Amino acid sequence: MILACQNLCKAYGIKEVLKNIHFHIENKEKLAIVGVNGAGKSTLLKILSGQEHSDTGNIVISNGLSLNYLSQQPLLNPNLTIIEQIYECKHPHLLLLKEYKKLTADLDNIYDKTSKEYQKIAFKQSEIYQKIEDNDAWQIEVKAKSILLGNKSPDG
Repeated sequence: MILACQNLCKAYGIKEVLKNIHFHIENKEKLAIVGVNGAGKSTLLKILSGQEHSDTGNIVISNGLSLNYLSQQPLLNPNLTIIEQIYECKHPHLLLLKEYKKLTADLDNIYDKTSKEYQKIAFKQSEIYQKIEDNDAWQIEVKAKSILLGNKSPDG
């Protein structure tokens, strides 16, 4: 089981949006949330991602799983590309890549390659590189581009 919800309820004033919601998702299963406008689909997703709290009920999320919710009307930075906007996400693999790119830029700005500062940053960069390798985090950008392109090749 990767996610389970039991007896979730949510009301806004006297309007019950969610009432006694029960479900669980096993590994490799998919879930579709379907309903008319105002049925509570977005509210449920916000509760699952921790952006809102239910009035009652329990949510069990397996270790290592993180849930995110992208609003139907997201607040996006108009100065960023879509990929840069994705990098604003707090996913651990994206954070590793962001850190690696920052350290690379920092190294490029140090002229004395023998300085202690350069060596310290280079060591940190090698640690981050190993974490990226260990987690196959290089693939997250490729996967994101693939999704944005409708599973077409990111290069073509």
